[in-house]
Amino acid sequence: MDHEDSEAWEVFVERYHRYIYKLLDKLGVKEEKDDVSQEVMLTIWKKLDTYDRERSKFRTWLSSIIRITVLKSWQQKHKKQNIDGGDSLHGIPDEKSFMDFAEEEWKHFIMQRAMDNISKDFKGKAMEVFQLSLSGLTVDLIGDKLELSKSSVYTLKKRVKKRLLEEVYFLQKDMG
Repeated sequence: MDHEDSEAWEVFVERYHRYIYKLLDKLGVKEEKDDVSQEVMLTIWKKLDTYDRERSKFRTWLSSIIRITVLKSWQQKHKKQNIDGGDSLHGIPDEKSFMDFAEEEWKHFIMQRAMDNISKDFKGKAMEVFQLSLSGLTVDLIGDKLELSKSSVYTLKKRVKKRLLEEVYFLQKDMG
């Protein structure tokens, strides 16, 4: 929340930029995505000290900022072009639908970030075993494919899963 802490701001941007881009995709932002993303970041920077964790989760507040920024951008664009958009927001979902999507996307975002974070913790075939198990392959097929015993497949899968759940828990506390 310290506007003078540029290092903290860089960490914030690194952590959340992929999530912001995903929500911009959902809202139909295409060519101007970088500009709208910058506007979202500027709005967050200006309003961060108004965030109240008693009123909402941070990701809910962030998602609202993203949606409102896109709506304002859309309205400004159509005013400049003298286009009467009427009541239609051309593909921008209503607030409830968008917030439901944002919540689901948050889960995917946290899971992907956790997978990225833990992948460096494992050597050899552990991550490959886990990825193959997520894709639905049986223990026997994974063992055959990677030339591992069933017990090795079970062990590697269990280790990665345990570490992944720990990382997801940490990220939810840290970023949620």
